[in-house]
Amino acid sequence: MTHQDRNSGGFVLVTVVWLLAILTVIAIGFSYRAMLERRAAWYSMDQAQARSMARSAANRAIFDLKNKEALDQYGAIVKRYNTDPE
Repeated sequence: MTHQDRNSGGFVLVTVVWLLAILTVIAIGFSYRAMLERRAAWYSMDQAQARSMARSAANRAIFDLKNKEALDQYGAIVKRYNTDPE
């Protein structure tokens, strides 16, 4: 083995270490990006669920207001049949 072969072996080692460092940085970047995407999807799902629940509550309130008389009559009938005779 000549002196030049030993020096080129060191160069290859340094090059491989640098390539591993660069690949590690790229992998960490992809991992961080995936975490951010997952968090954004989670927040989007929470927002959609909150919007759906709010819309449902508003529709229920509108239904109750439009049918107040019928609901009051139904409540009176239920109350009349649920009382225990003594």
